[in-house]
Amino acid sequence: MPLADDIRLQLAAVDDIGAVAAAAIIDPSRVPGGAVEIAGTFGWQAGLPARFQSLPLEAAGNNDQQAMFAWFAKPPSYRADRALTGQLDPHRMKGARNEF
Repeated sequence: MPLADDIRLQLAAVDDIGAVAAAAIIDPSRVPGGAVEIAGTFGWQAGLPARFQSLPLEAAGNNDQQAMFAWFAKPPSYRADRALTGQLDPHRMKGARNEF
């Protein structure tokens, strides 16, 4: 990916998003402030180790993709709330490490 090796990309699968959204819709009081940034557990969910290879920004392709990865590289671009995500969807977060 076109990111430095110290930038952790926070991804979420559609299933993760759906489960967290459903929990928030069913009981909005579970999401203080009405919004939560979530991240999934790719390596754990896939049952495979994750490996990262840093690439130059130009490897992202078009200008939109380059702009997106440039934004990711400038913390705090986003900060997933692992604790709240795990409370809203404990099945998806089971076994996840609480780090970014």
